[in-house]
Amino acid sequence: FDNFNGGPVTVSNLPTQTLSQIEINNDAIVTWQATSAITLTMIESLNLEAGSSLALSGSSAITMQFASGATGLISGTVSMLGTAAHRLSTTNGQAVRFESGALFVQEAPGPVFGTTGIPDAVVFGSGSTFSMQSTLPAALAPFGLAAPSSKVQFESGSTYALRSTVAGAFPLANRTYPNVLVDANT
Repeated sequence: FDNFNGGPVTVSNLPTQTLSQIEINNDAIVTWQATSAITLTMIESLNLEAGSSLALSGSSAITMQFASGATGLISGTVSMLGTAAHRLSTTNGQAVRFESGALFVQEAPGPVFGTTGIPDAVVFGSGSTFSMQSTLPAALAPFGLAAPSSKVQFESGSTYALRSTVAGAFPLANRTYPNVLVDANT
């Protein structure tokens, strides 16, 4: 996806499918929606450049599954919006990395990185931000696995922004957080 038309692009009615590479660049704003629960299997890579964004939205769940060896390099914004349990899942540790300046927004129920599989599958590098904004009762922090294991790794210098008053959005027992920003009035 390249911002050649100068405006946002919504891809609706997505079917379950296998994708080789996805590139989102040049400040492209892309939204994916499905009419039923689907899985998009990445077999090579997802590259989301700074200034670009990808949103999974709607009332039907979209799972982005990274196959063994597939990688995600995120420098822009990824958002999971709506009432569906959208997921980003990987079979390899540290396969998806949010770089400095990257933002992940969770407004959908969670945990958005799944509840099974390998720990430390998704990494938030220094300067990146995970923003918990969900007001849904089913919203859970991104850890996904029983403490102290976690589906997500927050490196020193990353930020967990808490913009939710949902009880499961900020568990403390046996959890390690990076920089924490609490703004529960939004």
